Amino acid sequence: MNKLLPSHLFVSAIGIFCLVAWTNPVPEMAVSSNLDDQEEVIRERIPTAVSIVNPVYNPAVRSYLNTYIYRRPEHTAMMLGWAAVYFPMFEKALAEEGLPTDLKYLSIVESALNPAAISRSGAGGLWQFMKPTARECGLKISSYVDERMDPDKSTKAAVHYLKQLYAMFGNWELVMAAYNAGPGRVRAAVKRAGSSDYWKIARFLPEETRSYVPGFIAASYLMNFHDAHNIIPVYPELAMGEMTTVVIQQGMSITELARRSGLTVESVKQLNPSFVRNYIPTSAAGYAIVLPFASAELFNSGRSMEIPDLDAIETGVASSTVSIGGATYKITTSSKEHVVRSGDNLSTIAARNNCTVRDLMT
Repeated sequence: MNKLLPSHLFVSAIGIFCLVAWTNPVPEMAVSSNLDDQEEVIRERIPTAVSIVNPVYNPAVRSYLNTYIYRRPEHTAMMLGWAAVYFPMFEKALAEEGLPTDLKYLSIVESALNPAAISRSGAGGLWQFMKPTARECGLKISSYVDERMDPDKSTKAAVHYLKQLYAMFGNWELVMAAYNAGPGRVRAAVKRAGSSDYWKIARFLPEETRSYVPGFIAASYLMNFHDAHNIIPVYPELAMGEMTTVVIQQGMSITELARRSGLTVESVKQLNPSFVRNYIPTSAAGYAIVLPFASAELFNSGRSMEIPDLDAIETGVASSTVSIGGATYKITTSSKEHVVRSGDNLSTIAARNNCTVRDLMT
């Protein structure tokens, strides 16, 4: 939104390439394309996938599809996986405001569903808010917390802003253009073209905005027909389980939170991208931290665990003590070594070793 320069991303589960790839599709001449033999059927499918804008198929739409399907299919698969996490949230927020739920596809054009996306012009989050617009929409930004990166809060703000823009323009194509370039630029383009038809005013809009509606059309097609192109979603295991929140009022480092919840630092940041430093600041109201249910249970339990004797571990048997509710228990266990890898959490380790999360916690 209001970002007119090529974009780049923080490294995340989605990848560093995404925002550049989706907002600036690879030129047709740069890559070989297999779309030629499929164009007729794609033209037939697009009207069934696109309802709130004119369902055109032009070179810009084709370029986006070529990127999604042939240039970056592995990254498209990961993006589709994250759609399973974020789209229900988007649909709920849009429906509550009486807006078309198809607007959820805008987030693909904006950020490739990466909540940590930052453009060179400073737009950030799933919905790519510039700081002034974000603050106007009620999002808080400080040196420690940037609510543009909060999936829930930024989604509500984006829906509110889209509703405002529709009240101004009454046309979703113009709303999308205004979301990207700002309402002032769209009004100026309408005046210069003497028309409110997006396709007639497009030549008076910034280059990125000219490809914005085609990007939306391509994203809508992709989300409805990816299986027809043999792209299978890769779901983010960490985010697919049961989630809950813990409220933290005292200042705490992300490292400490990860240690006490049995997660990696990267996993905590991935689930809570609005904390832009490795620290959760003190707050009287508290911050709601998203964690897998088992991790939240471990964090709230206040358990302390003593590290077993290393000599005993070498023999395969170890004794340790566990304090629960003020009572101390001595337990003897046989050991099995597991090397924690990036992305591991209690649930995945338990499943890999045929035990329960509670077994690991004990």
